[in-house]
Amino acid sequence: SVGLLARLVGHTGVLFSICFSADGKFLCSSSDDRTVCLWDASAIVVDASALSDGIAEPLQISPVHRMFGHTARVWSCLFAGQNIVSVGEDCECRIWGSDGTCKQRYSGHVGKSIWSLAVDPSGHTVATGGADGAVHCWSTRPEDLTALATTTTTTASTSSPSSEYHASDLITSQEAMSAMLFKRMVQPGDFPRCTALVSATQAITITDRGLILEYDCISRQFRLHKQCDELAGPTVISVCRRSQMCCVGGLHGHIVCFTKQSLANDSEPVTTHSM
Repeated sequence: SVGLLARLVGHTGVLFSICFSADGKFLCSSSDDRTVCLWDASAIVVDASALSDGIAEPLQISPVHRMFGHTARVWSCLFAGQNIVSVGEDCECRIWGSDGTCKQRYSGHVGKSIWSLAVDPSGHTVATGGADGAVHCWSTRPEDLTALATTTTTTASTSSPSSEYHASDLITSQEAMSAMLFKRMVQPGDFPRCTALVSATQAITITDRGLILEYDCISRQFRLHKQCDELAGPTVISVCRRSQMCCVGGLHGHIVCFTKQSLANDSEPVTTHSM
């Protein structure tokens, strides 16, 4: 088997997230050491056969930039075009340039922690979900970003979200009907564990008891597809927009893979097992 290719050394605390850039040339990571690191993934070029034979030692790679600015743990980071977006326990969303400078500092959530982060395919809009139950949308367009003096400043002016959505603001008759349909499909005590968009108009939701639900954003209707016992409990989901492949990781180390087409054809999801 192929051995360890490289060790990326730079964080001093637990890592909460790691993400490849779209071209695969860079990695970004976030940690409870309150930093975001940018890594040169293209530097991980090793003769795999030499590693497997025990001839070569794994590379040790330092970050290209180590970005300070958050005042608490940094829960997540993602690439947004040429920029990096990070969110954390300090309720801030920060936009970092590829040179390591903080270009913008967004503040709008009330309370403690921004838990969820998403970037639209164009990289121009970032959505954040906080402990206050709100979803904020922020702009990453160049004209909306103003470089701050240093990456460590905490006194720069903050900006308001370009859009804000809150649960109490989104109750319409159609959505109320959708909520009723959701309650009919799941047993008492069941609730959504993870949700991801598979297209511009459709989303997949996995519930605590392992139900796979499809949501149509236009008709605002849920459709129950299957129940997977492997997905009961905490889950995480990742979607490849190009192939519309959904991969869902479960509590027991299983990864369940399916596509929108396989759901439509009522095909069985493919399950892989942890080693």
